[in-house]
Amino acid sequence: MSDSAIRWESKFLDPTFSISAAFIRERWDDWGDDEQLDFSLAFAAKRDLSKEDEEIVEYLMEVADADVCSNLASIVSKISDKSKAISLLVARIERQQRPLSNYYSTISFLDPTTAVPILRGEYKCYLESSFMGDYQTIRDYAHCSKELLALEGDEKYRNDLAKLSQSADERVSRLARRLLDRVETKE
Repeated sequence: MSDSAIRWESKFLDPTFSISAAFIRERWDDWGDDEQLDFSLAFAAKRDLSKEDEEIVEYLMEVADADVCSNLASIVSKISDKSKAISLLVARIERQQRPLSNYYSTISFLDPTTAVPILRGEYKCYLESSFMGDYQTIRDYAHCSKELLALEGDEKYRNDLAKLSQSADERVSRLARRLLDRVETKE
């Protein structure tokens, strides 16, 4: 790690550290955007969720902004009531513009049967829109294609990622290559 790199470790990695849902509900709106983002990144590091932690996740998935919720998407999979977790993810996919890639991977992990029709619908929307100039939307499209390729094995999704891997935009080509590698190695 370079001397200029910032290193931090979430307090939530310590299983004895906790925060109440009431505390979050009372203070959430008083925090600035940076504080909310920092909290979501730290909280997402939790290895296990208590009932209190689940309340926090559910609350934030209802009220927090797109970036905070995207940070929390993977931790939604740790909610004990899987149908509730899936409902939270589906609600965010349906009402949020972007970023969506974290929701796509989490719902695919949690419930592939539910994920496939949702992802097919999202994929169709990407194809019907003119999204190719917006990196975040391209990123979501690429992740949607990756999840569908992993779940269904249809070569059209691999072809989509292969085309993106040839993009003149280095970020897009690197992303597409990485996603294709993940499918190949079954990550």
